[in-house]
Amino acid sequence: MRRAISIILFATLFFLICGSNTYADLLSDGRVQLFNHGNPTYSGLLAANQKFSAAPNNQEANLFYAVTRIGAFALEEGSGGGLKTLRDVFQAFGMTRNSNEFIEDSSPYDTPSQLPGNSPSGEEIRQFLAGPYIILLDGALANLEKIGSSFQTTLTADETGDEAVEVDYGDVLMYKAMLNANKCLALIMSSYNLNVDTDEIESKTNNDQLRINTDLLDTYPDFLKLVNGGGATLSYAEAALLAAINRYLDASTFIRSETDYQLDDLIAFDPDDSDDEALFRQNLNELKASLNGNRTADLTDNEEHLSLNLNLFFGYGSGPYNLRDLLPRFNRCNDPIAGTVGHGLVDDPTLGGILPNYSQADWGIEMEFCAMAMPWIPLLLLDD
Repeated sequence: MRRAISIILFATLFFLICGSNTYADLLSDGRVQLFNHGNPTYSGLLAANQKFSAAPNNQEANLFYAVTRIGAFALEEGSGGGLKTLRDVFQAFGMTRNSNEFIEDSSPYDTPSQLPGNSPSGEEIRQFLAGPYIILLDGALANLEKIGSSFQTTLTADETGDEAVEVDYGDVLMYKAMLNANKCLALIMSSYNLNVDTDEIESKTNNDQLRINTDLLDTYPDFLKLVNGGGATLSYAEAALLAAINRYLDASTFIRSETDYQLDDLIAFDPDDSDDEALFRQNLNELKASLNGNRTADLTDNEEHLSLNLNLFFGYGSGPYNLRDLLPRFNRCNDPIAGTVGHGLVDDPTLGGILPNYSQADWGIEMEFCAMAMPWIPLLLLDD
């Protein structure tokens, strides 16, 4: 029995050691491919992404994978048809992968002079945001959850092509904040009807023929209205916003508490900006408290104050609202008409209480004279 237990323990230890060495090799190879001695390439990013994804229990690999999977999402085609990656979206809009290889040189895509006639509709883009894009962000956030507070690594001078850079848990927290902020925005966008003919709108815009009233609001009466389930999606967006705020506050606390040399850190606060950063934290804490307490936030720049109640936007109280109801009326020249902000809410300048102290004058929209081109006028002048 003792011998059997010893064999099991030995085998377990052997596999742990071998697995650790394998992860170390994958990480080392991935870093070489990613940084390419300070001159990173698109193909190297994709190769490194594969290496990092194969080391799921390594903290450093998870950090790099959380970064490279975003780049791979823009470079790789999806499988099974439809819009599964950003490259699928780019190509559907007529963009083509060019021969650019080095990241610092230029974009890997060439843009068309005009959108193809079969470009994705606004609804297809909304579904892409609600599906593959959110899945991507959640995957990257899951990678970062595997990283502990004592994490630290160094990007060497050979990797950066310049000076060595320290990456620590403060940078991880800041990246979490950025990903959650992106998630919040994507969830908000996917909560509303975006179903317009994108290539037709683009063509009219380029030819200065787009009329907001006739070509958008009248042609697409559901445009910017909440979709089915949009209210629930907005609640997820609020959760993502709170997560973004919390992670930034955590990152700020971590970074400001560091006592080592900061000029070689990936993210460090300039001492000259400490007052501005403190004010930013103050406003974030106030916004967080307002969302958690279902009350109006009092935001300030130390000179003026802004009352903001996002609870109504996210659906707590009289909201959520259709975005089109918050718009003003537009004249034939596409200029907003003074005194009509919140037109769908009976010209309510507070947008249903989201900006409770706002008046129409606060929006700063002035009365504009709309002079439409009238090509027949010269004919009247020449008429005998």
